[in-house]
Amino acid sequence: MNAYQSQLLPDSVKEKVGASLACIRYTRDLDEREFPWQSFHFSRYFADRVLAEVGRELDTYKILDKDLPVMVETPNGGEFSCWQYYYD
Repeated sequence: MNAYQSQLLPDSVKEKVGASLACIRYTRDLDEREFPWQSFHFSRYFADRVLAEVGRELDTYKILDKDLPVMVETPNGGEFSCWQYYYD
């Protein structure tokens, strides 16, 4: 996440990282499972916190999920496939 927020990151790379994070957030939002306390993971907890930190920036990325593959449109008008950048 530090890389995404870094001023040193070239805009073209930041756009792709942001697209990937938007896809991750979209996928996580689709998961409606409720996890019992025994399945608590710090990695999931910290991922949720980090995604919340950059939530406003990620809101500028538009998810296009009418057809497959799910795509994300960046604020600069680029389009990227969610399947290309993120695998669970």
